Amino acid sequence: MRTALHGAILALLISAQVSMAQNPPSILTMGQPATMSCGTWVQERESSRRNGTSTPRLVVMLTWVGGFLTGSNDSMFILSKKDFLADSRIDGDAAFGWIDNYCRSQPLNSLYDASAALVTELEKKATFNNTVR
Repeated sequence: MRTALHGAILALLISAQVSMAQNPPSILTMGQPATMSCGTWVQERESSRRNGTSTPRLVVMLTWVGGFLTGSNDSMFILSKKDFLADSRIDGDAAFGWIDNYCRSQPLNSLYDASAALVTELEKKATFNNTVR
Protein backbone atom coordinates (compact mmCIF):
# COMPACT_ATOMS: atom_id res chain seq x y z
CA MET A 1 0.00 0.00 0.00
CA ARG A 2 2.73 2.43 0.98
CA THR A 3 4.78 1.66 -2.16
CA ALA A 4 1.70 2.16 -4.33
CA LEU A 5 1.04 5.52 -2.66
CA HIS A 6 4.63 6.65 -3.20
CA GLY A 7 4.40 5.53 -6.83
CA ALA A 8 1.17 7.47 -7.34
CA ILE A 9 2.67 10.61 -5.80
CA LEU A 10 5.78 10.27 -7.95
CA ALA A 11 3.67 9.85 -11.09
CA LEU A 12 1.62 12.92 -10.18
CA LEU A 13 4.74 15.03 -9.61
CA ILE A 14 6.28 13.92 -12.90
CA SER A 15 3.10 14.69 -14.84
CA ALA A 16 2.87 18.12 -13.16
CA GLN A 17 6.48 18.87 -14.15
CA VAL A 18 5.85 17.82 -17.75
CA SER A 19 2.68 19.93 -17.86
CA MET A 20 4.47 22.97 -16.43
CA ALA A 21 7.34 22.55 -18.88
CA GLN A 22 4.89 22.55 -21.79
CA ASN A 23 2.70 25.38 -20.44
CA PRO A 24 4.73 27.36 -17.89
CA PRO A 25 2.70 29.71 -15.69
CA SER A 26 3.45 33.33 -16.53
CA ILE A 27 4.28 34.08 -12.91
CA LEU A 28 7.40 31.88 -13.16
CA THR A 29 8.72 33.82 -16.14
CA MET A 30 8.90 37.16 -14.34
CA GLY A 31 12.36 36.54 -12.90
CA GLN A 32 13.53 34.99 -9.70
CA PRO A 33 12.65 37.16 -6.69
CA ALA A 34 16.04 36.67 -5.03
CA THR A 35 17.84 38.29 -7.95
CA MET A 36 15.37 41.13 -8.50
CA SER A 37 16.78 44.52 -7.64
CA CYS A 38 15.81 46.59 -4.66
CA GLY A 39 14.79 49.23 -7.20
CA THR A 40 12.17 46.82 -8.56
CA TRP A 41 10.97 46.10 -5.01
CA VAL A 42 10.52 49.83 -4.29
CA GLN A 43 8.77 50.38 -7.62
CA GLU A 44 6.35 47.50 -7.02
CA ARG A 45 5.61 48.54 -3.43
CA GLU A 46 4.97 52.18 -4.39
CA SER A 47 2.75 51.12 -7.29
CA SER A 48 0.79 48.88 -4.92
CA ARG A 49 0.25 51.75 -2.48
CA ARG A 50 -0.91 54.09 -5.26
CA ASN A 51 -3.23 51.60 -6.94
CA GLY A 52 -4.46 49.82 -3.84
CA THR A 53 -3.68 46.45 -5.43
CA SER A 54 -0.65 44.17 -5.71
CA THR A 55 0.73 42.92 -9.01
CA PRO A 56 1.50 39.21 -9.36
CA ARG A 57 5.21 40.13 -9.33
CA LEU A 58 4.86 41.88 -5.96
CA VAL A 59 2.91 38.94 -4.52
CA VAL A 60 5.74 36.62 -5.58
CA MET A 61 8.34 38.95 -4.06
CA LEU A 62 6.45 39.29 -0.76
CA THR A 63 5.94 35.55 -0.57
CA TRP A 64 9.60 34.89 -1.32
CA VAL A 65 10.72 37.27 1.45
CA GLY A 66 8.35 35.61 3.93
CA GLY A 67 9.67 32.19 2.97
CA PHE A 68 13.28 33.36 3.20
CA LEU A 69 12.73 34.75 6.69
CA THR A 70 10.92 31.62 7.85
CA GLY A 71 13.54 29.29 6.38
CA SER A 72 16.40 31.29 7.88
CA ASN A 73 14.67 31.33 11.25
CA ASP A 74 14.04 27.58 11.21
CA SER A 75 17.66 26.89 10.28
CA MET A 76 18.91 29.06 13.11
CA PHE A 77 16.53 27.45 15.59
CA ILE A 78 17.74 23.98 14.65
CA LEU A 79 21.38 25.02 15.07
CA SER A 80 21.23 27.28 18.12
CA LYS A 81 17.72 27.33 19.58
CA LYS A 82 17.46 31.03 18.68
CA ASP A 83 14.10 32.06 17.27
CA PHE A 84 14.74 35.53 15.92
CA LEU A 85 11.21 35.95 14.55
CA ALA A 86 9.60 35.24 17.93
CA ASP A 87 12.22 37.25 19.84
CA SER A 88 11.82 40.31 17.64
CA ARG A 89 8.04 40.03 17.47
CA ILE A 90 8.31 41.31 13.91
CA ASP A 91 5.31 40.92 11.66
CA GLY A 92 5.04 41.00 7.88
CA ASP A 93 4.32 44.73 7.67
CA ALA A 94 7.34 45.57 9.82
CA ALA A 95 9.60 43.21 7.86
CA PHE A 96 8.46 44.60 4.51
CA GLY A 97 8.82 48.16 5.85
CA TRP A 98 12.41 47.40 6.90
CA ILE A 99 13.12 46.06 3.43
CA ASP A 100 11.47 49.16 1.90
CA ASN A 101 13.92 51.37 3.80
CA TYR A 102 16.91 49.19 2.93
CA CYS A 103 15.96 49.09 -0.75
CA ARG A 104 15.36 52.83 -0.99
CA SER A 105 18.89 53.44 0.25
CA GLN A 106 20.48 50.67 -1.85
CA PRO A 107 18.38 50.26 -5.04
CA LEU A 108 21.06 48.35 -6.93
CA ASN A 109 21.28 45.57 -4.37
CA SER A 110 19.16 42.45 -4.78
CA LEU A 111 16.10 41.39 -2.83
CA TYR A 112 18.27 38.58 -1.47
CA ASP A 113 20.74 41.16 -0.12
CA ALA A 114 17.94 43.07 1.58
CA SER A 115 16.40 39.93 3.08
CA ALA A 116 19.76 38.62 4.29
CA ALA A 117 20.53 42.01 5.89
CA LEU A 118 17.20 41.86 7.74
CA VAL A 119 17.97 38.34 8.97
CA THR A 120 21.38 39.52 10.20
CA GLU A 121 19.74 42.43 12.03
CA LEU A 122 17.13 40.20 13.66
CA GLU A 123 19.70 37.52 14.59
CA LYS A 124 21.68 40.10 16.60
CA LYS A 125 18.62 40.60 18.80
CA ALA A 126 17.76 36.93 19.23
CA THR A 127 18.14 35.37 22.67
CA PHE A 128 18.87 31.82 23.69
CA ASN A 129 15.66 29.87 24.03
CA ASN A 130 15.55 26.42 25.62
CA THR A 131 11.85 25.91 25.06
CA VAL A 132 10.55 23.63 22.37
CA ARG A 133 8.38 25.29 19.77
